[in-house]
Amino acid sequence: MITFNSFPLSTLPDFAEVIIKRLSIQEVREYRKKAKLCSFEEVDVKNLKEWLVVDLNSWFLVRWA
Repeated sequence: MITFNSFPLSTLPDFAEVIIKRLSIQEVREYRKKAKLCSFEEVDVKNLKEWLVVDLNSWFLVRWA
C-alpha cells in the first residue's frame, strides 16, 4: 500500500472512475502497518489501482478503475 500526502488526479487517464473512502481510526491503524510513504514521481500511476491519501490527519483510501 502506498501513502501520498497529495496526489495529482490530473495524472490519471482521461477517464477514470475514482472511489474515495474515509478511513476509521481502526482502519488507519491497520493500514499504517503496511503503508509506504511515496511521492507520485516514484510510482507508475498507470499500474497503481489503490492508494492512501493523507490530508490534515484524515486518511482516505482511493481506488480507480
